[in-house]
Amino acid sequence: MPDRNPEFVPGAMRCAKCNFRLQRTNLYMQSGTTGPGGNETEPCPNGCGPLWPVTWRQEAHELGERLEAQFEELSRAHTLIARLHREGVLSEGQCCKALEMERVAFRRMVDWRAPNA
Repeated sequence: MPDRNPEFVPGAMRCAKCNFRLQRTNLYMQSGTTGPGGNETEPCPNGCGPLWPVTWRQEAHELGERLEAQFEELSRAHTLIARLHREGVLSEGQCCKALEMERVAFRRMVDWRAPNA
């Protein structure tokens, strides 16, 4: 196995044109374990360009963007559920069950999202 470049995420490849992502994994038959694949450049399966190794910096940036997007989505869902509860569409019990949240935590969330309501 060739020495790995510590700048690259082991086995992670991305096409610069279409953003296709490949995560290579090796299967070791003798031990029945898996490990990261190599970072050798190869053609994109979409035919638009080569797959390039992903750097740790690129990986961290992408994960940060995904985390922010998921947090915003969760925040919108909580705001909507709190609004539906305030409007009487959903009971506190229904909201707590849907959110898998204790009632005290739910009440705090509703108060925090609409302190003037």
